Amino acid sequence: MGLSTFQSVEGSNIPLRHTYQKIRIYGNATIDKLQIKNIEMSDEDLQNIIMTDNSIWDINTLAMAEFENDLIAGNISNLINPVTKWQVNRREVSGSTFKVLDVVDVGVSEYIDYSAQHGKNYIYSLFATSENEQSEPLECEEVETDFFGYYLVDEEEGKVYKFDLNVQSGTKQYQEDVTISKSYGKYPTISQGQSRYFSTTLSCICGTVDINGRLQQSINYVDGLREFILNGKQKIFKTRRGEIYKVYTNNYSEQQLDDGIKEQIILVSFDITEVASI
Repeated sequence: MGLSTFQSVEGSNIPLRHTYQKIRIYGNATIDKLQIKNIEMSDEDLQNIIMTDNSIWDINTLAMAEFENDLIAGNISNLINPVTKWQVNRREVSGSTFKVLDVVDVGVSEYIDYSAQHGKNYIYSLFATSENEQSEPLECEEVETDFFGYYLVDEEEGKVYKFDLNVQSGTKQYQEDVTISKSYGKYPTISQGQSRYFSTTLSCICGTVDINGRLQQSINYVDGLREFILNGKQKIFKTRRGEIYKVYTNNYSEQQLDDGIKEQIILVSFDITEVASI
């Protein structure tokens, strides 16, 4: 069976954003499982899949459904009532415990994991839930993360700013709740609370680089970044080393890199303070 209607963005594995409501198969066939992939396969490849029953949801999979003695195909098992929510879980390949990332409405068809760390290998699982039931999990293949730069992320709004142009990070200063008091003896009395967090600064040229390597720094971009930094909301902060923190940003400033440059390139700087764990 060939399905040429499933196409991807040229030069990538990313499928185009199409939704298909029906698949019609002609001829005599007994089908117990249906998997649609966005790849070209030889007859030998197809036979290997059939013989090994290698049905795993990987990056090239567009649809996968099983027929369990009826014509209502799907890959949701142990569920009788209609699906109302999806529970998205994640675990590191080297670990055994899944972390619940989010619970989203049944109509949501994609999910972005903003808290993934650079250099980590993850496995994601998806549970379908009804009012009082939860399905068996559907797991994806191993996902390796690979990105570089400093990032600030607002999960609620889905906004991501990358800082990687002439970037300079300040000293990472850890703050502790320590009180040193004089005593009647030779040495002082030390008391220490549980507070421990870091603060630092970040400065860089703000903007994006187009496919021709030219800096794009529009007024709207600078205005949006300024509002983002000063909006008072907690954000996810990712470093080049792969560290990830929940932070608060403030003390934003802008400076002309060189008044003699026609483009009037702006250098921005702001403070970062750790406020919670992820």
